Amino acid sequence: MLQQIISQGNNIEESRTEVYTISNLFGVADFQFVRPGVLWIDGVSYFAATEENSVSNNKIQNYRYIHRTKSFYNTTVGSGTDVQDSFNHPRAFIWHEGGYLYTGQSNPHNSTIDLYKSNIQGDINGGYTELSVITGANAYPKIFTAIDDTVCISSRTGSVAPNFNLSVNKSNAGIEGTFTQLQITGNSDSNLRFYNEKPIKYGTNTIDYFIGNVRYQPTAQYVCQFVLKTTDYNTFSSYDNAFSKDVSVSGTITNTEIGDYCLINQTLSDTYNTGYMLSIQVDDVFYGIVEKSDGNHYIFKIVEDVMTETLITIPNFDKNKYLYYNGNNLLITCRVDEGVNGIKNKIYGVPLDLGSFTEMFSVDADSGQSVLNLPENLDIVDGEYAIPLSISSNDFSVYLTSDKFIL
Repeated sequence: MLQQIISQGNNIEESRTEVYTISNLFGVADFQFVRPGVLWIDGVSYFAATEENSVSNNKIQNYRYIHRTKSFYNTTVGSGTDVQDSFNHPRAFIWHEGGYLYTGQSNPHNSTIDLYKSNIQGDINGGYTELSVITGANAYPKIFTAIDDTVCISSRTGSVAPNFNLSVNKSNAGIEGTFTQLQITGNSDSNLRFYNEKPIKYGTNTIDYFIGNVRYQPTAQYVCQFVLKTTDYNTFSSYDNAFSKDVSVSGTITNTEIGDYCLINQTLSDTYNTGYMLSIQVDDVFYGIVEKSDGNHYIFKIVEDVMTETLITIPNFDKNKYLYYNGNNLLITCRVDEGVNGIKNKIYGVPLDLGSFTEMFSVDADSGQSVLNLPENLDIVDGEYAIPLSISSNDFSVYLTSDKFIL
C-alpha cells in the first residue's frame, strides 16, 4: 500500500518534495537498464518500478501523479516473472501510444518480453491486460520510435556467454504490431558482454544510433564503448562511415570489426572501469557521457560523422549520471561527493555547444540513492512534473516542479 510519509519544501522555486514508501521496491526509473522509466503526458506524470524478487518474482509497479488534483496512485501489473530472478534484472518500462499506457519487462533475464496495456486510456487505475509476449532472448529493453515511425525495442540478447550482444526488436507497426528480432553484433569473447544503450531521442531524426557498453566479465566492470548507426535497419555503420555492413545479408558485426572501426573510448582489451555510457540524440547529433582512463568524464559529441570530446568540469563528478534535453539545452543529473559537505544530487545545465556547466539544483543525498530521474520527454513538458528518486530498496521521493532548468 502506497503511503505518503512526509511533505516538505525544497530549493526549487515553487516546488515541493513528497516522500513515499512501498515495501521492497526496486529500480524506480532505472534508465541505465530500461527506458522509458518516467514520462509526462498532458499534466500527468507516470513512472515504473518492480518489487523485489523475493517478495513477488519482480511484479511490475506503475505510478501516476495527476498534478491538477495532486493525486498519487499506484497499481501492480501482471503476476511477476516465471522464475525468481535474484539480481532483479526484470526492471520495468512504461510507454504511451494512442492514449493508452503500456508497461513490461524481460521475463526474467535473456528471455521474452512481457507487454501489458492499460484497460483505460491514460489511466493505470483500471488495471492492465497482458497484450503479448515478444519472443527472443532479451534483457534490458529500451523502447523508442524508429526513424520510419515504427516502434522498436533494443535489448541485449543471448542467454549463454559469449552470446551477449546488441539486438533490436522491430515492429511492423506500433507497440501492438508484430516484432522481429535482428541481432546486430556477434561477440565471440566469453570475457566480454555487450550491453545495449539506446540514446533518448529528441527532435527530428534521420539516423538511429546504437551504443555498446562492453563489460569485462572477470571484474564485472565496463571497459569500453562503441557506436553504430543505421538509416534502414539493415546496414549498420561506424559513426564516421569508415565501416558499414548489411547484417541482414553479411551476418553480424564481429569483435574485430568493432575493434578496428567502431570504438569511441578505449579498446576491447582494456580493463579500466569507465562506468556505463548514457546518451541522448538531439535531431541527428549524438551526446554521450562516460569516463576515460585519465579519471575524468567527457561528453562525446558526434555531428555529421565527426566526433569531439569535451571535458566535464564538474568537481568530484560521479560515475552515476543521466543526460536529458529540455528543448533548449542539455541537462546532466548526477551525484557529487562534496567531502565534509556530504553527497549531493545535482542538476547541471549545459548548452548544446558544451561551452559551460551551470549548477541549477542541489539536494542532500547519500551513496545508496539513485540520481534524479527526469521525464524522458522533458522537451514537451508544459507545467508541473514529477522527478522520482530511489532512496533505498524500500522507499523513494518525488520532487514536484515546473522548472525545466532552461539556461
